[in-house]
Amino acid sequence: MVERLEFIRHLNLDSGCLKRVHQNRLLQFTRTGAKSTPAHLSRLDELRRYAILVAFLIEWSASLVDYAIGMHDKMMGKLFNKSEHQHGDKFQRDGKAINEKVRLYAQVGKALIAARDESNDAYQAIESVLDWEKFVSTVAEAEKLARPADFDYLELLDNRYSQLRRYTPKLLETFEFKATSASLPVIKALEVIKELNISGGRKVPESADTSFVKPRWLKHVIKGDTIDRHYYEMCALAELRSGLRSGDIWVAGSKQFQDFEDYLLPDSSWQSMRSSNTIPVAVTTDFTNYIEQRSLELSEQLALVSSVIFYTHISDQYAPFHVKVINATIRDATHVLDGLLYHESDLQIQEHYTDTSGYTEHVFAMCHLLGFRFAPRMRDLPDKKLYTFEPSSPDSVLAPLLGDKINVKLIQESWDEILRLASSIRTGTVTASLMLRKLASYPRQNRLALALRELGRIERTLFTLEWLQSPELRRRATAGLNKGEAKHTLKRAVFFNRLGEIRDRSYEDQFYRASGLNLVIAAIVLWNTVYLEKAVDYLKQEGMDIPEEYLQHLSPLGWEHINLTGDYVWNLKQATSFDQLRPLRVKENKYR
Repeated sequence: MVERLEFIRHLNLDSGCLKRVHQNRLLQFTRTGAKSTPAHLSRLDELRRYAILVAFLIEWSASLVDYAIGMHDKMMGKLFNKSEHQHGDKFQRDGKAINEKVRLYAQVGKALIAARDESNDAYQAIESVLDWEKFVSTVAEAEKLARPADFDYLELLDNRYSQLRRYTPKLLETFEFKATSASLPVIKALEVIKELNISGGRKVPESADTSFVKPRWLKHVIKGDTIDRHYYEMCALAELRSGLRSGDIWVAGSKQFQDFEDYLLPDSSWQSMRSSNTIPVAVTTDFTNYIEQRSLELSEQLALVSSVIFYTHISDQYAPFHVKVINATIRDATHVLDGLLYHESDLQIQEHYTDTSGYTEHVFAMCHLLGFRFAPRMRDLPDKKLYTFEPSSPDSVLAPLLGDKINVKLIQESWDEILRLASSIRTGTVTASLMLRKLASYPRQNRLALALRELGRIERTLFTLEWLQSPELRRRATAGLNKGEAKHTLKRAVFFNRLGEIRDRSYEDQFYRASGLNLVIAAIVLWNTVYLEKAVDYLKQEGMDIPEEYLQHLSPLGWEHINLTGDYVWNLKQATSFDQLRPLRVKENKYR
């Protein structure tokens, strides 16, 4: 992997040229390059061929960096988990002996308490439980079983140091790490380790920076007047992992672990949008007007409610319009907007339904900013707190439902960054899923993530209040989700090859399989829709009255009449026409 990365780097390709290309077009070039043979590329126009090769190589380079850093994250996690399990196993093995000692000393304690109450000799009280020599030996055994109050699994990490040394020298040699000022001591520590690797030195210099060492690590790293090489390196690598996850540390040439600023529109482009009032968001860009409008609407909705007691995307026409392969451990919510923004179809999406796993407050905020009506069917709705601009009275009917105040000041301070983020996503500078995943993964959420959460709380509160009042909204969302479930049922019926399991290892192969499945589903939907229309026209010609409003309840997802087994042949050159359809199979109505 490193050899491939170094080969691409030696080509000296300018990654900056890709910033002017929309993400959708860039992904298209990359996928074309991944599946094209040299013979196929040689037949392309020269400009197109080089565009595909450059896009593929630069994106592949970033993917290799991300893959390597991801491997480091997993290795560190595996190392910590094994040490933690070993630590737990030790306690479990000693558990019986520790329990026996506790029970014995409980008996001794009772005897001593009774001796004091009756003014008896304490030594005789102990010997009434066990003889003195045995008591002395049990104390020695207890000392062996006892561990320091601050004992944890870090003490066991040294046994696994050799596992890290198999790859970390190459990791530090190959990749360039950068950081915010708060994490610069970690970068300095990595430079010290890198120099020791090159020189073959074993001793960490006394001048080495140790300010990044957390109190938990301190007793292991600093031993007397010396710095323990093993623990210094492991602590630095652990902090590197945390910094990469939080965004305080980034990697040159990475896509997933790059500087947060690099994800957004270049500052010059953003300032140009601001000055020309062409910010591509669906809300007013003036913060004062925006917050006044939302505050007024929220107050009106609260007044109404308090007066009563109380990641395939599919269109409402059943057509699948976006498919994406995602990790099963990732929440659907981070990929909701990708389907709404990057489907490249003629659909004008206005309202999107999803279940609980598809909702976060960040998604509520971004959907509102980008002009989509977000309508999730939330589980445990009574447990979800509502947020207001002003504190409510404890005597209010809604008091049990209300949570904290919305932090308007935080939104105002980050308003420019929020608009820049939304514009970056709208213009395709960065994908929505990547940014939402990044913002949600920060252990110490940055200011933008917190401000976006506050904005999402406004929109979630407004949606919740409407959900409680509007049976029509609830019916509409349920109907939309039922269409999705019906499509999943059809997919399970079609995807019977390999027992319905995805066994492809690479993302590209998985994506092709998902796209192929989506194409088959779309073909079935189209086939059924065409013949349903013919059937309706025939019934109308026979004199049957079919109100137009009934047609919206027809589903083109049935497959009982379709033979799903056999070979799927895609003849793209074969001309097709709706004028050459098979005749309808008309059954005689015996009861007419």
